Amino acid sequence: MATKEVIEQLEKDQTIFKRREYGVWKNLMEICHDSSHPKYKLFGGKGIQVCQLWRERKKSRGYLHFIGDMGFAPDKHFTLRRLNPKEDFKPSNCIWFEVDEFKSSSSNIGIRRITIKENGLFKDFGNKK
Repeated sequence: MATKEVIEQLEKDQTIFKRREYGVWKNLMEICHDSSHPKYKLFGGKGIQVCQLWRERKKSRGYLHFIGDMGFAPDKHFTLRRLNPKEDFKPSNCIWFEVDEFKSSSSNIGIRRITIKENGLFKDFGNKK
């Protein structure tokens, strides 16, 4: 969980709302909590939710908690995924991971590197290119 000091520091930097991660967070909120979203049936419709801290609405604190917990994606090739697809989106179940672009078959995604943020540090696992 992000500390009060981290959240207060993030609040001062309004440019974080222009980052790609804001769109990732916003999409999580929609697919899990907006029944009109086309992908809701795959997430919220199956009971998958976003943890309470990441949903906090006051002054967009939910996004600040999300960034405080997950950090920024290492680069634009990383996406957010759940370690256990049956559990909610929460710090202990989410990672940023990098995927290769689609190969010859659109169903064949190659994972190059999994990066897990642990105790504020990123740890890499898997193949690095």
